[in-house]
Amino acid sequence: MKPASSQIDFLKRKYVLEAISRLSDINQINIPSSSKYDLVYKGLRYPPNKVIALALSLMKDENINPNNLSKLQEPIYTKALIRCGFTLTPKKKDVHLSLGSAFSQILNFQISYSSKNTPEM
Repeated sequence: MKPASSQIDFLKRKYVLEAISRLSDINQINIPSSSKYDLVYKGLRYPPNKVIALALSLMKDENINPNNLSKLQEPIYTKALIRCGFTLTPKKKDVHLSLGSAFSQILNFQISYSSKNTPEM
């Protein structure tokens, strides 16, 4: 069995849509959430790590626990969702940021910088 990080390149939109559909049908109270972003689809927010785990589970017909997805791999998972045509948005946060927090967010956004018109831009 390949690790989830190596399977992510083969993820297709149809699996993500099925994962979103299944998440919409269940109680989402105990769903673990990502640290920075939410996947937004039809006005609803979903935790990307749960969507990715369920989509990969559907794709490979095996159970992948979202808690086993590495936080270090989160940028890879979010890029895969964007590649499949989905919108990711920063989690809703308190607008009162310290100067240090504001700089930290700006530096995190620099990871996705491109001079081209990419989805991140």
